[in-house]
Amino acid sequence: MNIGDRLLEIEAGFAGKIGLAAKHLGSGRTILWHADAKRPTASVIKLPVLVHALMLAHDGRISLDDRVTLDEADKKPGSGSKEPNKIKVAKLTQAQVREIAKTKLSDLNTTSIESAMRTIAGTARSMGVDIEG
Repeated sequence: MNIGDRLLEIEAGFAGKIGLAAKHLGSGRTILWHADAKRPTASVIKLPVLVHALMLAHDGRISLDDRVTLDEADKKPGSGSKEPNKIKVAKLTQAQVREIAKTKLSDLNTTSIESAMRTIAGTARSMGVDIEG
């Protein structure tokens, strides 16, 4: 069975839509499966973008109801701080951590919002994000 057939099989028994983009770094071979579909922010790798958006919303510079499109000029190399214990790249309040945890809860191995908050805070700290409170 090829990967496309396997994804169809998995998707048939799944309530949502699977999205996948993967690249073998050695060969350059890629697979895309519904990779262009728009999805709500729910992946930890998007955490730095979400942190910045929450900071902008907190400062009244954007509304969280607005859709934002990023272009090539918005891309920056790397993610987080190269020295997360020394160099902080952002701050989050406990309320912001709670909001992120609510968004991520269905993707995590817990049903407890407090446990989800600890997971999000740990990931954020490992990227150089300071958690207030």
